[in-house]
Amino acid sequence: MSHFLQTIIARTGVATQAVRGWAEGFAAPLAQGFSAVPITYGFHTELVEKLDPIDSAVVPPDTLYWRDGSLLAFVAAASRHGDVVYIETDYFGGTGWQGAIYAHGGAIVDFFRTSDMPEDGPGPDSERAINRALHRLGVTIGKQDEFDTLGLGTYRTTLDLALEGHGEPPA
Repeated sequence: MSHFLQTIIARTGVATQAVRGWAEGFAAPLAQGFSAVPITYGFHTELVEKLDPIDSAVVPPDTLYWRDGSLLAFVAAASRHGDVVYIETDYFGGTGWQGAIYAHGGAIVDFFRTSDMPEDGPGPDSERAINRALHRLGVTIGKQDEFDTLGLGTYRTTLDLALEGHGEPPA
C-alpha cells in the first residue's frame, strides 16, 4: 500500500485566509479546528504562475520532494496569518519518508524529515517529522498520534484529500 500526501495544515481561519483569492486552493476541514490545503496539481500550477518564488535553499535538499520556490513562498506568506505546516509523505509497502516545514510570521523557521528506509530503521511515532511539526502547531493527541488525530491517515494521496475535502471533519 502506498501513501503520497502533500498538503498544508493550519488552524481553519488561517487556512481559509491563505486560500482567499486562489481559484484552485481550498481549505478542507480536519479535527481540532484545523484545516488542510491540499497541494493539487492545479493549485501548484496556479502558485507557479502567480507567485515569485523564494530561494528553495531555505530548506535543506533532503527535507522535501517538492522543494519548489513558489510553494515555499505560499507557505511563508500564509504564515503571516498564523502558524502553518507543510507536510509530505512518500511511502510504498511501509517503506518511505516524510518531511515537514514549519512557518511562522511570514518565514520558514524549521524543517523536519524522517525516513523509514531499511538502512535508517523506523523510529517512535512521536519522533516522526510530521508529528513533531503538528505537535508544534498545537495538535493535541489522545490514543492516536498527531497525524491520525487529524484524520490524515485516512487519505492515501493528495487527490483523496482533495476529493473529500469539502466534507465533515473526522470525529
